[in-house]
Amino acid sequence: MSAERRGEPEVRLSSILKTYPGVQALRGVDLDLYPGEVHAIVGENGAGKSTLVKILAGMETPTDGEIVVDGRPVHLRSPRAALAAGIRMVPQDTQGVPLLSVGRNILLGHGPAVVRNSRLSASERREVTEAMTAVGLRHVHPATPYGALSVAQARLAQIAGALARPARVVILDEPTAVLSDEDSQHLLEVLDELRRAGRSVVYISHHLHEVVRIADVITVLRDGEVVARHRRGEVDRETLLAEMARVGGSAQPAEPVRHDDVVDDGAITLSVSDLSGDDFAGVCFEVRAGSVVGLAGVQGSGHGSVLRAMAGLTPVDAGQVSVAGATVATGSPRRSYVAGLRLVPEDRRGEGVVGGRTIVENVVLADGVRTGRGFLRAPAAERAIAQEVIDVFGVHPRRMMARVGNLSGGNQQKVVLGRVVASNPRVLMLAEPTQGIDVRAKTEILTLIRTMARERRLAVVIASSEFEELLEYCDEIHVLRLGRQSAHFRRGDATYHEVLEAATP
Repeated sequence: MSAERRGEPEVRLSSILKTYPGVQALRGVDLDLYPGEVHAIVGENGAGKSTLVKILAGMETPTDGEIVVDGRPVHLRSPRAALAAGIRMVPQDTQGVPLLSVGRNILLGHGPAVVRNSRLSASERREVTEAMTAVGLRHVHPATPYGALSVAQARLAQIAGALARPARVVILDEPTAVLSDEDSQHLLEVLDELRRAGRSVVYISHHLHEVVRIADVITVLRDGEVVARHRRGEVDRETLLAEMARVGGSAQPAEPVRHDDVVDDGAITLSVSDLSGDDFAGVCFEVRAGSVVGLAGVQGSGHGSVLRAMAGLTPVDAGQVSVAGATVATGSPRRSYVAGLRLVPEDRRGEGVVGGRTIVENVVLADGVRTGRGFLRAPAAERAIAQEVIDVFGVHPRRMMARVGNLSGGNQQKVVLGRVVASNPRVLMLAEPTQGIDVRAKTEILTLIRTMARERRLAVVIASSEFEELLEYCDEIHVLRLGRQSAHFRRGDATYHEVLEAATP
């Protein structure tokens, strides 16, 4: 447990409870935040991490409990109220106003509630440029439309917004989940500067090596309760994993993947030839039925853009995509879908789920999930499909009528995967499928993907910056660097260092 400090905390959360319909998200959580400390909160998906910091940031209201700032109880009923109390949050999902400029998005919440346009004054431009430089967005102009940013760039812009006029408490929810190793390292250095400046930083991450390195205090949540709290140097990664593990969870820990079952005899289901787009060129690879192929890359490599182009979501300048020998017309999401291409997007909250709908409603959204005749619905069949998704993917909580927006990020991803698989794909494409997901859920999801590829003879493509996962679960890995293929490895032929070296410019 944490050692005693001198003085009172500047922010104290006491006995915080949060209940959603059918879900007990938090159960009497206590949290003290001191100036000049990085306080990390860790736990599996569904442990209550994001719910807790949303309450602190005024995005959710607690069912019970008390929040005290500077010794006085406060009611943070909105993000504006939290900002007034000196609390600012960078959420897990990339939020922004697409039609406004990057600079204006960075300053949102700092100035007037209404602005006429995205044009910045000279002083605002200096302030924005300084914040963007601090987080590594040196090559993005402040006047760039926010909607034109990649997911990683949007995350850095959000962090820049928190740094533009730093609050006394800065909350970062999975800040490095979509960042390259270089950008992640730079962000950790920024956190050191905030600590030296006397700011209190709340840091949520599934990257436990980052947590052990940067945090002064680590609080472990499990099923909505605090199960452990450590000071710097008191705990290692293995101990944290053991403390985080849910007892009696709905899905059992996955068994290690065998390395001797590489698929060589399956028919070629997917063929990509000389595919070129805005940020990649000349990409070529094949995927056999029953196999899993990885596209490895760091931020800016174009590996995720390849999947979006294959799905018809972005223009293709040249090249060809074929499924089972038939050429697929590029630039058409509908034709790609009919050909059997299915994409699990990187931004699961923005593009993958409808948060206000239930699990069963999200599962049957896909065109390929047919439950009735013609346009008629078959509620019993829909419930049966949703129950199968819950059972196979280990969705928690196991209630098909639970709203997806109330689920953790990992469980939302499981719902997306379940819906896509239920639509009978021929080619399953996944962009950063384990982003922001805890260690155990990663293993469960990746093992399920590999098992389904084998059993259902799916051709699977995973675009990811998590090289260790690709090495563990893929039959082949194609590495992209600055939009071009730089290396190709068969299963068991490469090390993490070799993949990293091939991917890094």
